[in-house]
Amino acid sequence: MSCLNGASTNSISCSFETSDPSKPTEVKIRINGQQAKSKLFEQYPAGSQTTAVLFLVDISDPARGKTVTRNVAAIRKVVGQLARHQKVGLAVFDSSLKVLAPIGSSAENMDKALDEIRAGGAATEFYKNVIAGSMQLQAFRADRKALVLFSDGKAEDQAYGRVDAIKALSAARISVIGLGYAETKSDVPFLQTMERLSKETDGAFYSATQAGVLPQGFYASPFQSVETGGRFTFDSGHVFGSAEVQADIISKSRRLQSLSANIDANKGRPFGRTALAFLKSFWIAAIVMLLVLIIITALIVRRRRRASNFEVAIELGFLEGLDGQASVHSLVKKAIRIGRGEESDIQLLNGSVSRNHAELHRRDDGWHIVDLGSTNGVRVNEEVVTSALLRTSDVLEIGEVRFRFVEY
Repeated sequence: MSCLNGASTNSISCSFETSDPSKPTEVKIRINGQQAKSKLFEQYPAGSQTTAVLFLVDISDPARGKTVTRNVAAIRKVVGQLARHQKVGLAVFDSSLKVLAPIGSSAENMDKALDEIRAGGAATEFYKNVIAGSMQLQAFRADRKALVLFSDGKAEDQAYGRVDAIKALSAARISVIGLGYAETKSDVPFLQTMERLSKETDGAFYSATQAGVLPQGFYASPFQSVETGGRFTFDSGHVFGSAEVQADIISKSRRLQSLSANIDANKGRPFGRTALAFLKSFWIAAIVMLLVLIIITALIVRRRRRASNFEVAIELGFLEGLDGQASVHSLVKKAIRIGRGEESDIQLLNGSVSRNHAELHRRDDGWHIVDLGSTNGVRVNEEVVTSALLRTSDVLEIGEVRFRFVEY
């Protein structure tokens, strides 16, 4: 379970998943042990929540032609009954992974991609390609993510193993739905590979019959193990500071699951609402604190008025040119545009630099550099980045122009 502040609505919204595949019917909430009332409770998918699914088909054995054909038929059947919130993609693998339709593809594009699938690959690098599939899902923004894996579970990896795959899947919060197809009875034990991946990622495992037929339960609700839980919202006007949100989730089976999450109720709140929450929680102390805040605010305003006529530029750091340029650019603002254009704060007359190439931002945790969609990119210590936190002595490359970054 994870919770977020609704600064504009004076409420906290929590999204949760459960190990019980049945739909939740009721939620009982406690804040720091005190009973709270839910303003809104919705089963998943709530609002704009989405599920991302990548179908991953093992094509490593030419002898698996019939099995692969069955896999294709199974995927077509599932794709034909997708809900609007379910975004799917398709990939195949043997020694490497090949994406045939990226996640979010239309039913038409999925149909065309399925026509391309043929058995006949080389060695089966099972775990390496499970990790590669998880990276495809990790890059797609969604509330639930599932890797639907069609394979016999055989693995010929040398450098990767189950632990590596579980680590990658868990980090991206991806569940494995395993569809096991054994060619012969002697191949059945290999299906345990997929069954274990499914179990350890809170997914589901289905074993096809000897005729290659999947259980009807899979088709009835293929993503049931992933699309659990829901979302609830409650009033946080009386909550001040750090709080523990506890939720008792009740399903149709009357099974009770208790979940908890910590949240800072003040984060993102306007000052007025934070003060009001403090007053509700700590009456006497709040009155004293409010008076102190009023005095401090008055002093700050008075000091700023006096200092407004004496503002000077303060150097916050600098960029030192490398490659014999010996140029130094002082950083005196908290947002600095770098580019070839005349409007840039730091203008670089180099053909490899875009008109609006990058920006430096001074934030609470330090300086950040952000690529503004440049042609030749931004590198920090020779690594291509779109956004990065900088440290003193980092080497920046804006196109072909190199600098050393120094902050005070």
